[in-house]
Amino acid sequence: MSRAVLKKRSSGASLADPDLNIRRMENSREQRVQDDVPPPQPEPTREPNGHMDEEEGVTLPEVIEKNYATKKRSPIKVLNNSPVVIDDFRAKLKIHQLQTELMKKKMECDYLREEAKQLTDELKFERFMLKKKTNEAISALQEKNKEMTKENQDLKKKELETKKAIGELDKSMGNTKAMLKEAEDKMDSVEKEKLRAVADLEELRSVNRRLLAEKREAKVAEVEATHRASEAERVAQEELKKRQEAETKHEELLEQRESIKKERDEVKQVYTSLQEQLEMEEEKRKEFPSISTQTNVRTCLLCSSDREHKAGHQAGGNGSRGKPAASGNGAGRGQLPSVKAAVRRRRSSGLMQPHPPYEDITVEESAEDGMLNISIHAPWLLKHQAADPYMATPPGYYGYGYAVLPYGVDDEDLEGEEDSTVGKNDE
Repeated sequence: MSRAVLKKRSSGASLADPDLNIRRMENSREQRVQDDVPPPQPEPTREPNGHMDEEEGVTLPEVIEKNYATKKRSPIKVLNNSPVVIDDFRAKLKIHQLQTELMKKKMECDYLREEAKQLTDELKFERFMLKKKTNEAISALQEKNKEMTKENQDLKKKELETKKAIGELDKSMGNTKAMLKEAEDKMDSVEKEKLRAVADLEELRSVNRRLLAEKREAKVAEVEATHRASEAERVAQEELKKRQEAETKHEELLEQRESIKKERDEVKQVYTSLQEQLEMEEEKRKEFPSISTQTNVRTCLLCSSDREHKAGHQAGGNGSRGKPAASGNGAGRGQLPSVKAAVRRRRSSGLMQPHPPYEDITVEESAEDGMLNISIHAPWLLKHQAADPYMATPPGYYGYGYAVLPYGVDDEDLEGEEDSTVGKNDE
């Protein structure tokens, strides 16, 4: 076995369990002894003469070398190299036994040397480990010693500080005792002042009660005043709303009045323009030779008026539809026959004529109901139709207005009648 293997085996065992190491060493020794025991030699055959062949010249060292040639052992040192002739076999056997015992002793010596080396190695290793452990323990103890010295120094410093603090506390204790005496004196004075304050407090409580009663009365009066003020505000708001409504109504009435005035002015303008046209037509009518055609052409105002003219005429007239005029010469004050009905009768009978191919006034007399059929060219009507698309004329009558008027009736008696053309267009 090599020393490295023995070190490995012995290092852990010696440190962990020395008894186990001793047992292992004893077991290994027994095994080595058993392995080193040579096998039993066969007994040499004796000659009948009772001695070995001397002719061969075999010596004792040579016999030993032959017997142990198979094993790798160190050669045995022979003291006498001179050949010795042994006659007795027992002597040879005894020599052989002695040599074997010598070999065993040598082997035991070798084994003991190896064990001694192992033990020395183990001892060195254990010494090294012990030194290491002792060094570590010494270093740890030194560190602990340093820490303890530091703690001792700190404790000494703390002790000095505590001594100083105790001295300061003694001083402060003396001061506090003096302050306690002063405080006791102050307490006596404070108790006296407290008694005075209690008396003053009773007086203040009585005053406070009186003030609370006055405050409650003032709150009640304030609540009543707020109620009255809220009612007054509500009434004022209602009056203000009514006033605003009246103002809005007044403004609406003023706007209506202004719009009516504007409509009236427009109607007056239209009326004046139509009156001028009618006067021109009357002048033309005077040139006709027939006396029967000399009718009041001013009544054509009804046949060419639009909706605005109709509304203005009704607003500026003397009453509603069908009512007689208030002014006049006294003739024809009864309700006039409906012009619209007359137009319908004449259209149904086929007496209405289409517009003429020229821009002149045509008059047709009819004995039926004393009516007169007149057609007048009115180019201004087309302008109003362009502005108001809802104002339509019957097909085939563009630019002309038609009406059937009573013969020989004044202008004032026809102010309340309807416009036949406007009624037809509306239908």
